[in-house]
Amino acid sequence: MAQREEIPPAALALAWNLQHDYLASSLIGISNPQQLDDIAYLDNYEISEEALSSLEAISKEIPYPMEHGF
Repeated sequence: MAQREEIPPAALALAWNLQHDYLASSLIGISNPQQLDDIAYLDNYEISEEALSSLEAISKEIPYPMEHGF
């Protein structure tokens, strides 16, 4: 999906996390400069409706534990 969106997978994952109002923050860690460059894509990136729909479908198959009070 990240390849289709033409962004690094880490950037797509972080963009997906930032779409949820029940998350107060997203913690990231990097171990090399390339990873910092990867998340820098978010500066001008808006997740597409197609990607958002696909990710929502996946999350329904694999529900997030925090939605169930765990």
